[in-house]
Amino acid sequence: KKDKYENMEFKTQYNIGDKLYYWSIDKVKILYGEITGISFYATLNGDNIGIKLDYYIRSSGNALSERVPEYLMFKDRNDVFDFCYKLTNDL
Repeated sequence: KKDKYENMEFKTQYNIGDKLYYWSIDKVKILYGEITGISFYATLNGDNIGIKLDYYIRSSGNALSERVPEYLMFKDRNDVFDFCYKLTNDL
C-alpha cells in the first residue's frame, strides 16, 4: 500500500545560494548574507501536516551561519525599509 504522504512536495521562497538582507537576531541589526542551508520539519497530527522551514544564512565576512526565520528575510532594500518602518511606526 502506498502511503499518501510519500510523494509530498514543497516549495521554498528562497534557495541555497541566494543572497539577501536579513534581520540578525544575534547582532540585532540588518545584515547582508547568503543562504547556506535549509532545514525542513514536518509534523503529522491526524490528517493535518505542519511544515516548518528554517533558513541558515552566513553574513558577508563571517564564517558562521545563523538560523533566520523567513519573515525576517528580505529580497531587496525596499523590503528592508518597509520592515524598519513597521518596526518603528508606533514609537
